[in-house]
This record gives sequence, structure tokens and C-alpha cells, in this order.
Amino acid sequence: MEGRRYFEYIVVGCGGVGSGTLYWLSKKAGIDVLGLEQFELGHHNGGSQDHSRIMYPNERLFTIPELRNTSTPFLVDTSFCQIPHIDPFDTSVKRMLKHGTVLKCAIKDDLLYSIGNTIFINWKAVNNSRFKNEMKYCKYEVIWRPYNEIHHHNYFKFINKSNEFVDHVDISNEFVRVKCYTGAGLDLYTNFFSFLHLKKDIEDRCEQNAIKFANTRKEQLNILMLGVDSISRNNMLRYMQKTWSYLVNEINAIDLLGYNKVADNTFPNIVSMTAEKFVNELPRKESLRLVPMDNYNFIWNNYSAKGYRTFYAEDHPNIGMFDFWKSGFNIPPGDYFNRPLSVVMEKNKNVWNSNHYCVHGRTETDIVLDYLKKYATMFQSKQHFSFTFISRLTHDYLHETYKADKIYLKFFKDMFESDTLQNTVVFLFQ
Repeated sequence: MEGRRYFEYIVVGCGGVGSGTLYWLSKKAGIDVLGLEQFELGHHNGGSQDHSRIMYPNERLFTIPELRNTSTPFLVDTSFCQIPHIDPFDTSVKRMLKHGTVLKCAIKDDLLYSIGNTIFINWKAVNNSRFKNEMKYCKYEVIWRPYNEIHHHNYFKFINKSNEFVDHVDISNEFVRVKCYTGAGLDLYTNFFSFLHLKKDIEDRCEQNAIKFANTRKEQLNILMLGVDSISRNNMLRYMQKTWSYLVNEINAIDLLGYNKVADNTFPNIVSMTAEKFVNELPRKESLRLVPMDNYNFIWNNYSAKGYRTFYAEDHPNIGMFDFWKSGFNIPPGDYFNRPLSVVMEKNKNVWNSNHYCVHGRTETDIVLDYLKKYATMFQSKQHFSFTFISRLTHDYLHETYKADKIYLKFFKDMFESDTLQNTVVFLFQ
């Protein structure tokens, strides 16, 4: 791809939150990013990639792409620190590894789908479903939570029910619930959608803040931070080989070997990553369950103050990083914040299938990543910051990580090949 520039920088990290290290992807050696320390990044050696030939329990041959020479006994070998290189398929563990399976939602074709800011009824799918001859029309309601007012972290309400539509409808709101009905008005089907729209007051704030710092930096980089919960570096090598191979072989990932977590669970690691503090350094730590997180100085606040649009998204709202046994945010942490949609979907038990991984024909992970993709696309030429953390597929069982592989591979391919990530630093941390 000579002459084509997909991105300015890419940073990919693994294992720093649930268990392990960080990877950086970069095309340049020095990165100076607002709110982060300056890193001088080396590049992996030129020439062909090193590979490890590993035998899986069923004796099929796996080829694991590595960034460093794995013949050395140490992953990190310095005068200050030595971390041993541990084969992810070592004989001591391979008999305990379970085979992953591909995730297939129980429903193949959704009755509703969206393109751009428009929702369409898929009448072909309707006529092939149990709702044939029954479903006649649909309506949508806005899922509303003001982003500039104080509310309980699970707050939302439905407003502005639409008129009936029988083919398609344009949406000017961020999150909607759509219900479809019989001719007699009986509720048959429910689905949920997210959209991205400019917010004038946010754009005004960004413009004003950016002017203040216009002469302080030569280059303004966008930041995309994407976390996948509870995956160690070795478990990514076991179960997310397609994503790993794409990132290291085609996007030239740099593996920050040896970067590790600072505590046991997700919350204290995320606090250290985003607030530059250990949990025990936070004020009133004894009552974190009762105190909203709004007053802590998280990294996204720094970007907002410098003229960046901000984005915060998670899946699995019942175990949200700042919400599980805690009070979350009374004011949304980002200008674009998906928790209202996530909470509403979680409450609607009838839309889920495939072990609670899918909402009708879409995986929950895809729904979150699609929202992120829309955000990055809309603000491709404007300063923006995003923080996304996804848990459901990978949190509980090591082998379920395999289900996430194709999802993340497609996400990164779509983002890179569409040039959406130009002038952007991307962190993939796990």
C-alpha cells in the first residue's frame, strides 16, 4: 500500500486491565499525547516476522505471530526487570484449554435495520418470521438522558413517541426504542438503535476551548482507547489469533511487553490508567459506593478542556466499571455516552438470545463498536477522544474470547481500510 496513509499512530494494548500487558501500534517513534507521558517507541526488527510453531491439544498446528524473538527465555530482559517468556500453548496448560466456538445469533435477519440515520422495516424478514400477516406498522420512542444535567447513573426516560411508519423513518435523536404492532395495536416486536448527530453546544464549547490552545501544539492527535475485559496477552494469542495477526502483521503493532496491571480487578486498574491514581488515593475511598465519580479528574476531562469532543461507551451495564457496587456518573462522562441505551436494552429481556450475547440478530459487542465507529467517522476531521470498554463476551470464560475474534477483526479492518483513523492514536488494552 505504498503512498497510502491509513493512520498517524496506532496503539494497541493487551492485558493491562484484567490481566497483563499493553501493546502500542505506531508508525513513528515519538508520541506526545495530551494527558499521557511522552513515549519513545522502538520498532520491531525489519525482515520477516518471527513465528512460534505451537501444537494445540487436538494436534492441529497453530502459527502465532510474534513481535520479538521468542527463542529468548525472557519477554522482558533488562538490568531492572526480567519477565519470563511463557508459551501460551505450553504442555503444562494446553490440556486444560477449551476450544472456542463461533458466535452465531439465534436470529439471522432482523426485522428492522438502520443505514445512516434511517431505520428500515425488513419486510422480507417479516414475511419469513412468525409475525407474517400480523405485523403492520412500527413506532419509535426516544431514549432520553440529558448530557448536561445531574441524574442517577441509571436514569433514562422514553419521550416523543413517533407516528406510525410502514417502510422507513429518519431519526434525529441519539438513541431510540422501536416497537412494531399488529393492526389492532398489539405490541409484537422491539429493537434498539443508536445514531450520531452534532450537538451545537458541544461544538461551540470545543471551538472555544480549542482556540485557547491553538498555538501550544504543532499537531493535534485524536485518541481512541478500546478495552476488552479480562484477556491476558497469552489468552489473546490462544483465542484471538485473527485479530492479533491482522494488527501485528498488517498494521505493524508494537507490543509493549511487560506492561502489567496494578491490582486485581478492573476498577482499580482503570482508575490508575485514566485518573493517574491508585484507588486508595481517591478522596473518600471508604464510601465510593455512595459517591458519584463526577468530581474525579479523568483523562477525558483533560481532552474536553483542550477542545476535544469526548465519547464513553460500555456494554453489560450491570457490571459497568464505575457502576458495579458504585454510583457511576450523575453527569455523563462523555459528550456521547451510551449507558442509557445499554441500561434500556438490559431491562428488556425478550430481545436477547444466544446466552445473552445478541440483541435479535446483532451481537451486543457489535452494537457498541458500531456506535464507536459512527463517532470516529463523524469527527474524523475534528479533534475527538473516545474511551470504550467491552466485557460481556470475555469476562466470565477464557474460551469464550474466541467468539470475539472475528468481531474485532472486522472492526479494525473497517476502521483502517476506510481511513477513519487518520491522525489518530489507537490503544487496544485488555
